[in-house]
Amino acid sequence: TPEPLVFVVNGNLTGGGSPVFNEAGAVVGLVAAQPFLPFQTTSQQGPADILLKARQQTSFFTPAASFAYSLDYLKKNAGKPRVMPWMGVLTLEGLAEGDVRAEGLTTPAIYVGKVIPDSTGDKAGLKERDLIVAVDGKPLDKQPTPAFLVQKFQRALAKREVGSAIPLTVKRGKEEIKLTVTLEPSPAMPTDALRYLSQELGLIVRDRVMLDTYTIDSAA
Repeated sequence: TPEPLVFVVNGNLTGGGSPVFNEAGAVVGLVAAQPFLPFQTTSQQGPADILLKARQQTSFFTPAASFAYSLDYLKKNAGKPRVMPWMGVLTLEGLAEGDVRAEGLTTPAIYVGKVIPDSTGDKAGLKERDLIVAVDGKPLDKQPTPAFLVQKFQRALAKREVGSAIPLTVKRGKEEIKLTVTLEPSPAMPTDALRYLSQELGLIVRDRVMLDTYTIDSAA
C-alpha cells in the first residue's frame, strides 16, 4: 500500500519502528521496515510462494505528520479505541491523466464507486460514478500515481472526527455539484469479524458483516 515515505541517501537507518530526529532534536518520523518481495516458483510439490529480501536494503522513514493525529487522540482518550470516520463509499479510484483530460478536467479527480444505501454519503447526495474534484473548496493535489491520490484523500479523511462535515465538490456529467458529507462511524470490516476454526472440516469461517452484502453478493 503506498504510504508517505522519505528515502535516505548516503546513509542508513536503524531497526524498524525507531524514531528519526532532525538536527533540532525533534522527532520527524519512524523508521519503516522494508517488506519482503513475494515471488512464486515451482517445486516437485507444485507452485510455491517464497519471500525475497534485497541484498542492499533501502533506508526510509514515515513522516510523523502522517500518524501524529492518532497519537494526539490517544493522549486525550487513553484506553479508548478510536472510531474511524467513514462516508459510506465502498471503493474509490483515482483517475489516470488520460481519463482526467477525457472528462474535460484540468485537475486530478477521484472516481466514486458503490455508495452504500442509507449511508451518510447517500443521504448527502453522493452518487456512484461521481468524480470528486475538490475537498474543502480546494482542488485535489496532483500525485505521482492515481493510487497515491486516493491514499492521500483517505489519510485526510482519517484525520477527521466522526460527526464532522466534509465539503466536497463533485463532477456529475457536465454538472459540478457541491455536497457536504457528515462522517459516520466506519462499519465493521471483514478483517474485524470473529473467526471460527472447525478441526473436523479443516475450515476457518468468519461472521458475516454488513459490507459483505455489497461485495460477496454483488460478485455472485
